[in-house]
Amino acid sequence: MANVISKRFEFKQPILVGHHSERKARKEQERMNSNMKNAVQERDKIQHYNWKLRVLLHTLTRKYSDLVNIFVKSIGGLLDGEVQAVA
Repeated sequence: MANVISKRFEFKQPILVGHHSERKARKEQERMNSNMKNAVQERDKIQHYNWKLRVLLHTLTRKYSDLVNIFVKSIGGLLDGEVQAVA
């Protein structure tokens, strides 16, 4: 979404202070910044939970290796697939 909004500022058109379009341009910049921050936070959240799942699987593997192997095969490439889809 931020990429779509940023197209308006692609050709380095400055925000015209005092012009009737200033308010809209500033709101678009604010929205673009907010969308970028949200995307980064979501990516970080996915990486965090991916890490927690890996730690859990490692811990369980040490105790219940045969059951964990069945579980890992059943979820396939989920651990790597989620992070790659967002990044």
